[in-house]
Amino acid sequence: MFCFMLSADEELRTHRDYNIVELDVQRLLKRYPPDLSEEERLNLETSLKRIIMRTIFGTNYHYYQGFHDIAITIHLVLVDEDLSVAVLKRLCQSHFHVFMMPTLVETSEMLQFIYPLIDRCDPDLHDFLLRSNIGTMFALPWLITWYGHNIQENVPYNLVVRLCDLFIATDQHMPIYLGAAIVASLTDQIFAQPEDQAEVHGFLNRCLNTSMAWETLINEALDLYLQYPPASIASEAATYR
Repeated sequence: MFCFMLSADEELRTHRDYNIVELDVQRLLKRYPPDLSEEERLNLETSLKRIIMRTIFGTNYHYYQGFHDIAITIHLVLVDEDLSVAVLKRLCQSHFHVFMMPTLVETSEMLQFIYPLIDRCDPDLHDFLLRSNIGTMFALPWLITWYGHNIQENVPYNLVVRLCDLFIATDQHMPIYLGAAIVASLTDQIFAQPEDQAEVHGFLNRCLNTSMAWETLINEALDLYLQYPPASIASEAATYR
């Protein structure tokens, strides 16, 4: 009787999420360094797939579409596969575990924190958004990709790394605090939109760009966090269901 052993890469391919990971990695073209040769790009894709699968293989984590946006940032900075996997595994424990549940229930609960924060920044804006009935899903990709997916144009490497540094060094809610600061900074443009779900959601879905005053927004997000830490607004956030 013969016993065939799978190679490490072959074993990773048996994971339930492998095909989704493969497709997501192939869509990351705009996030790759622009001067890569075709061979280098393919090698990076292979490496990134292996890093993601090694991170989630043998765990109860459910891969989500958007994790690859964060994984590529980590890997482009660290280069080394083993180190990238080690950092991502730690982040799965500290920051991403909520997103890697079987359902979006816990993630949706985290998104609800954005409304109490917007209310602290501008009550009129808060009320306008509620009347527009846009919910919280406009901020979902901001939260689960650490903004890597939504900044328009080719995302500058230094900006994505700056945001990644910020979020690693702070509470898992910090992307929500940054989101509230961003929305508040766009008050005039938002008020110029019709009070309509599709119009306001569409505007917020395409509002991020590289010309925004990101350092100012980061400082405003940090100030919001100091003034209104998550525990202080958790009960209020739970009412936005």
